[in-house]
Amino acid sequence: MGSDQARSQLRSQIWSTCIMLNPPTLWITINPCDLHDPIAQVFAGEHIDLDRFDSMLGPSKERRAANVAADPYAAAKFFHFIIQKVLETLFGISVGAYRVHSTEGVFGYVSAYFGVVESQARGTLHLHVMLWLQNAPSIDDMESLLKDEAFRERVRAFIRANMRAYLPGLESAESIKRVPNDVEVAYSRPPNPSSNGYEETVVELERRVVRSKNLHTCEMRRCLVPNRKGGLVCKRRAPFSVAEDDFFSEDGTWGPKRLYEFMNTWCPTLSVNVRCNNDIKLLSNSRETMNVTFYITSYQTKKQGRNFNMSAVLAKGFAFHAKRTSYNETLQDQQRLMLFRLVNTINREQELAAPMVMSYLMGWGNTYRSHRYTPIYWSSFEGLLLRAYPSLSMRGPQPRKDTNDFISDRWETKRSLSPFMLMSQGESALQ
Repeated sequence: MGSDQARSQLRSQIWSTCIMLNPPTLWITINPCDLHDPIAQVFAGEHIDLDRFDSMLGPSKERRAANVAADPYAAAKFFHFIIQKVLETLFGISVGAYRVHSTEGVFGYVSAYFGVVESQARGTLHLHVMLWLQNAPSIDDMESLLKDEAFRERVRAFIRANMRAYLPGLESAESIKRVPNDVEVAYSRPPNPSSNGYEETVVELERRVVRSKNLHTCEMRRCLVPNRKGGLVCKRRAPFSVAEDDFFSEDGTWGPKRLYEFMNTWCPTLSVNVRCNNDIKLLSNSRETMNVTFYITSYQTKKQGRNFNMSAVLAKGFAFHAKRTSYNETLQDQQRLMLFRLVNTINREQELAAPMVMSYLMGWGNTYRSHRYTPIYWSSFEGLLLRAYPSLSMRGPQPRKDTNDFISDRWETKRSLSPFMLMSQGESALQ
């Protein structure tokens, strides 16, 4: 688990979902704040009354950080609890034993999701997730819809409701300084919708959260990386482009209203209810923006770093085993010793955050998928195809052809019948 091979298989599953349900519609990053969220503290053993929560009571900031650092199980349990509730409550999608259940959520009806869990440098877990919305236009339909002003206005309304980079008071660096930077804003509870002044409370809480969580600051060893010219550039592509209003143009480009170039985009529902750093992007699926889908597919399943690549660690352990194993030992003893040495090599040299280790040990894994996937092996598929259409076989009697014709025919057959992962949803499957 967590190896490059496993992540490559996830990429195949993402593309098979795109074949079944069209490309994804939304790309979201959720980074729950385990240091200050009271739910994490409850999992760590603190006695906090969440029904009558008072931020003035309970453990101090230093105590909360020590609780999470000392209990990676509580940190992992908190993360998976929050993500599961976000999917079910806010996005309105849950997975049953035989089918996917979808109710109306903040984005409408979600038909599928696919998310990969990663750990940051300090060990905190976060999720990159793709959402497929029901009845979203296909790429072919999008070409004509982009020319319809009524459709573009509907998309702008969707952006205005779910993707923001501006609130009153966040217009410039000077105005942002006047908003308190509450680093402990996560140590709170979402406002009660039935309380008096709920709308004003929500706006104020959202402003406090994004001021402390979504304001980007370029720093060394954080986002600044050297470029080919010897300078430094932000790998998050800050400063971001500014816009006087939400826009969605005919070529598929889009953006939220942003007046300060260092405000990252956020989803207001996630900011208010989870009170954490988050990011959201619309995948318009126009031909001009198709490269975004390729990018996020690679980014979501990115390879491990060179210093802690599991395959390299295993290769090093195997070299040690091969050098010190005697030929006089039986094959069974050799294999047992090899597995023992490889596992010890991983335990000694593989760098994994403690919450991620607990996720693996508890069976929570590092992937959130709404559907089940079954691999289709090319050899079996080719054999079935040749039995049904013997004329495709190159072994039987065939008209005499030039060598280049054989190579061309074989290549065209394989390219047009590329294998994909089979995605199933309960009893409904690809036949």
